[in-house]
Amino acid sequence: MSLTVWVDGEKKLIDALFDKPAFNIKGDLKAEPLTKNYGTVGTAFDYALRLQVASLNANLVSSFPLVAEQGIRSNRKRKEFTNEFKEKRRGYLSGQLKIGDLLRDCVILAKMDNVVRSGKDYPNSDIFSVDEADIEDLQRLTNLVNPNLWIASNQCFLNPCFGQSSDDLNGADADLIIDSRLIDIKTTKYLKFKRKDFRQLVGYQILNIRENNIYGNIESLGLYFSRFGILFVFPTPEMHEIVIDGNPVDKWEAIEESIRRYQQFLSNLKPF
Repeated sequence: MSLTVWVDGEKKLIDALFDKPAFNIKGDLKAEPLTKNYGTVGTAFDYALRLQVASLNANLVSSFPLVAEQGIRSNRKRKEFTNEFKEKRRGYLSGQLKIGDLLRDCVILAKMDNVVRSGKDYPNSDIFSVDEADIEDLQRLTNLVNPNLWIASNQCFLNPCFGQSSDDLNGADADLIIDSRLIDIKTTKYLKFKRKDFRQLVGYQILNIRENNIYGNIESLGLYFSRFGILFVFPTPEMHEIVIDGNPVDKWEAIEESIRRYQQFLSNLKPF
């Protein structure tokens, strides 16, 4: 459960609050998927890109959150792997290793990440089994990264969470915030700006405002289409006043009510 579930359940509210911008970008698919492990490769690239961004902004990045670390579940092999990854990460950030040296680790982290987000555990034989084609796929994706797109001037946050608002939604973490821009990563072979992706981006914007602009004023939102090497950016849209049944409704009261509904939904779920 996450922000994605909340905004999907509140489509009417989100669509009433924000206008989705036009998307007229075209481009060639530069990295065709090499396997059907779409979700794993997508999450693995999230880790790989954050490594690259951390390297480019070493003076601004103070932490490298590992959602996957929550998937250790008292498993010694996973704990040892995580500690070894942290050491390799230090080696990469100091220039002793190349990004290619950590791509296998990124695939394993992606599988541990899924343990956390899905609530379902998997045996170590699955967690540590890596398809070599996925490594090749990741290498091609990292080769497409244009460093000039990811250099920050003032602040850079990896996997930013939104304080109490993230807790209220049972977990809500974005991919990147660079200066005043929030970016979500899409590893898909389709160059499309779906409305659900727009809702997710403005959902993070709502949480940032709800936390008194915890990351400052987010002035633009973006999607990075990793298989195209394209970063699509648009100004953060203003929230509209909304009307329900002919009556104006305070937008923040409507947002708070929707979060209360979501929390009630969570409380009614049976635990795993």
